[in-house]
Amino acid sequence: MFTVVDWYGDEDQWDNKVSNQVFDGTVSPDYYGNVLHAFQTAKSLATETAKLPGEKVLIAHSLGNILTSAAIKDWHMEYSRYFMLNAAVAMEAYDDAAYEPTMIDPVWKSVINTKENYLASRWSRLFEESHGGLDFRRSLSWKGRFAGIENAVNCYSTTEDVTGNIDTNKTRFGWTVWAKQEMFKGTLLWHGTAVVPGDVVCEVGWGINTYYGADIRYYVPIHGFTAKVNNLTRKDAIEHPLFTPFRTNEVYMTSTNLYVVADANERYELRARFLGDAIPAESFAMGANPVPKWGNKARLGYRARKNTRNYDMAKDCIPKDLSEDVLKWSHSYFIQKSLIETGKLYEFLIENME
Repeated sequence: MFTVVDWYGDEDQWDNKVSNQVFDGTVSPDYYGNVLHAFQTAKSLATETAKLPGEKVLIAHSLGNILTSAAIKDWHMEYSRYFMLNAAVAMEAYDDAAYEPTMIDPVWKSVINTKENYLASRWSRLFEESHGGLDFRRSLSWKGRFAGIENAVNCYSTTEDVTGNIDTNKTRFGWTVWAKQEMFKGTLLWHGTAVVPGDVVCEVGWGINTYYGADIRYYVPIHGFTAKVNNLTRKDAIEHPLFTPFRTNEVYMTSTNLYVVADANERYELRARFLGDAIPAESFAMGANPVPKWGNKARLGYRARKNTRNYDMAKDCIPKDLSEDVLKWSHSYFIQKSLIETGKLYEFLIENME
């Protein structure tokens, strides 16, 4: 028995002629908002899945892996196997040691060498020890967000076109969609071109706070931050972060006092939104890469490949007589191509469900 899960993961794919010409109905310009929707839907997914009879085998595609992983990690959804197809999730969410230097915006390179916790991606570390580790802001990181998920297989593709790695030979606008979304967080490069309406705003990320950006003592355009930022204290980095400020009505985020969100639902919602539109990843996407380490609780092994939990669809799924550098396993290849070209993936899933 198969159950299809439909969720609100395509915000801003407007159903009109203009948007279809621009986005071709396949790419949502509001990735940030859809990350939030994934977290918001996770509890319902766990609840509804529990009502289904029998053993549960999960197959999720792209951003659906945030939805599925959150349902498992946060709401204890039960399952026996979990296949992640072309996952649009940062590797560090599962392997907290995952790191890729090219995911750090160049203008921040000087900061990461001296004041690494002043970056938005590591700002949460400023609150790990403060007030007994009770500060809400210590949770604002992608690192280890889904660590410890068991019996999962990362079905990735080295020829990914949506969640592929950054190509340093191309300009930013030539990078894959997922890489753009992470690297444009907090900057007007994406917010300005995508014209994203609604709840998602330009905040934090790799943007520059004008508090420093307008002062050449601290920041020189294109070059980056100067050595003077080394004189900033932890208090300075909280009250006036180097990155694009949080929303104007969220002054509590820049308070040196203990910040606790008492209501569990509000806490979950805030954390989800900040991870979606404010906190950038420091690693490539799962969808294009094998993950070396899944966390201490992960049980390794499944029948076909007992020593790994990563499966390269680009290498192992396309029949050799069809590959010849012409066919590349792209983001949605498994539903766009014929069974002759994709059948090996389905055979793999069936063989490894037990």
